[in-house]
Order: sequence, then structure tokens, then C-alpha cells
Amino acid sequence: MTEDEAKTKWCPFARGPLLVKLNEWTTLPVNRDDTGGPDGGCKCLGSACMAWRAQYEWNDAANTIDATGGYCGLAGRA
Repeated sequence: MTEDEAKTKWCPFARGPLLVKLNEWTTLPVNRDDTGGPDGGCKCLGSACMAWRAQYEWNDAANTIDATGGYCGLAGRA
């Protein structure tokens, strides 16, 4: 998949802040919303993530190697 497509996918390893009142106000790292569904802010980082595995293809016309997409190295290819 392309990196732009990956960045629309929820990542189970990403965390967003949740402000809660325990003894005092504190921020907890979460990846789900209050209904138990995926938090919209916890998306794939694409090539900014250490687990991203880029796929390359040789371009004969330009004599270069171009990145054509990639996948999550932890979750595997989709």
C-alpha cells in the first residue's frame, strides 16, 4: 500500500492523550475512544515509524530506485 493509504489506518501501537481526574488531573496514553472503538488520532506514521518497511522498484527510464509503497513490519503485509 502507499504511505498515504497507510496513514489513514489505525495503529494499535500508537497512543494519544486522555485527560482524567484521579487524585489530580493527569494524562493517560490511550489508543481507544470512550466507546471502545479506535481513537481517530492513533494513525499509522508511515515512514516516520521504525517498523515501516518500504518497498522499492527499479526505474529503467530514470536509472533510479523509487519507493513504491510499503507495509508495517510488525503487522505484516496487508
